[in-house]
Amino acid sequence: MGCVMLLYACTEQTDEPRNQANLKVPVEETKELGAPNINCRIGDVLDRTNLFEVEGVQPVLVEMNRLKFQWLNLEKVDTFGYLADADNGDTLKVLFEGAARYGIASISFNLDALPEGQRYHWTLSEKNTGDTIQFAEFSY
Repeated sequence: MGCVMLLYACTEQTDEPRNQANLKVPVEETKELGAPNINCRIGDVLDRTNLFEVEGVQPVLVEMNRLKFQWLNLEKVDTFGYLADADNGDTLKVLFEGAARYGIASISFNLDALPEGQRYHWTLSEKNTGDTIQFAEFSY
């Protein structure tokens, strides 16, 4: 009988944490865990590097307060990546220039450096030919 009670007590303890894990956290408490700039919206993405074929990898994503651009680099080519104002086409910032490392290359930047309420373009092109390798539109 004492053995049965011990087994019963163990069963009770393992059930308790399982029930607690299913509790829902109020939305107000989860807001601080997300990005302060959750209003970043990624629009059209054109990727000619075949990154879409790599499982689980996205060309453009938001991680906390950073926007990250990724591309698949399988040959040594000088590239030029920049941000531009979507409305007038003015270049705002050159983010990458040169030959990227082999494999999945990436660049990220802090979105808080950009003025809010505007649309932007990311363009990655081959430096010698000017051919577009990757293009994305996003608003922040």
